[in-house]
This record gives sequence, structure tokens and C-alpha cells, in this order.
Amino acid sequence: MNGPEIISIAILWCISLLALIQAFNARGAIRISLTWIITVIIVLISVAVTYIQFSDKETIPLSSSSFANASDSTNNASTASVKQNEVRVNTYISSSKKLVAEVSEAIRSLEEFDANKVPSTEAEREVWERQALSLSQQAAKINQRTLGLFHPRSVSELHGVLLQSTENLRLAGYALHTLSTLEDPELKEVQKEQYLNQIAQAKNKLNLFQIQLKELDQP
Repeated sequence: MNGPEIISIAILWCISLLALIQAFNARGAIRISLTWIITVIIVLISVAVTYIQFSDKETIPLSSSSFANASDSTNNASTASVKQNEVRVNTYISSSKKLVAEVSEAIRSLEEFDANKVPSTEAEREVWERQALSLSQQAAKINQRTLGLFHPRSVSELHGVLLQSTENLRLAGYALHTLSTLEDPELKEVQKEQYLNQIAQAKNKLNLFQIQLKELDQP
């Protein structure tokens, strides 16, 4: 409401107040009745006018430009979200390519390790065992880095394939190190089979990941 409207309502209520005072001071049955009837009418009018003034707020209609601005804001937010996801995916692609190179090198090292070697001396055995332990630790570290690699939700399934590959790599390294600590030929053979099987699975998962990553990386 503006100033004149407020003043008008104030004057109306002043008149109502004066009417009430007049009604209280009225004498005689007929005069009292007429005074109260007029007073009630004035008060009702005051209430009605006040209600109309306060409830009848001017609403600003939404123009076509308002809808256009809202639409533009939504589109801008959507575009920004898409671009942000693209940046995250590209960052993941770059990071995962480095991991792929490390996994490939670790697989090659595990395959080249002489699991059939029978050390002739204790010193030679210790060196052989330390080499196996080093490969096992390297595989475990790669697996941990893969677990901690940030990836957008949109590539969660793809990242799961890489994670499976590095988990197989870790298990291969563990089996190899276990093999190097054993003396029983039968137990060694069991660990060797496990070690070779895990390497094969790691390679298969890595190949699958590389194929899917290449498809993702295509413009």
C-alpha cells in the first residue's frame, strides 16, 4: 500500500472510534439502538476496506522475458555441469593411462620372474625371495593407487574393470612371493598355478579396460 491508502484507512478507523464513543454516550432506547446500528455498520465497513487494501496486493506478472531468463539460467547450469563432467572424465582418462602403463610393466615383470628356479645356496635363495617380495609389494601399491583414483560416477563401471585387473595383479604378486618362501614342491606347484592364473586374469581385464577406455577417449 502507498501513503494515501494508509491515511485513508487511518481516517476510517478514527471515524469508527468516534462512532463507538458516541454509541457509549447515547441516551434513550431508540437513540442507543440507532447509534449502535450505525456504529456497527461503520466498523464493518472499516474492517472490509482494511481487509481489501491489505489482501489486494499487486502481483507482477511473469513476462516472456522472465521465462526466457529462467530458461537461460537452467541451460547455463546444465551446460556448466556437462563441461565439468567432461573435465573430470578427461582427467580420469589421463590418470588411468598412466596406471595402465604401470600395470602392464608389473605384469611383464611378474611373467619374466623365474618361478621355477631352485636356488643352490641360501644367499641365492634370499636374493630370489627378496625379488619376489619386491614384485609383490609393487603390485599391491598399484592396486592401492587404483582404489584411491578419483573417477566420475559416469565411468564407475569402467573403473571397476581396471580395479579387477589390479586386484588380480596383487594376488599374482602375493602368490609369487608365497611360492618363493616354500620348500615343498607340491605346495610350490599350487602357488605357481595360482600365480599364473591371476596373471592371465589381470591381462584379460587390462585388455578389456584399454578397449573401453579407447572408446571413451574418442572425440
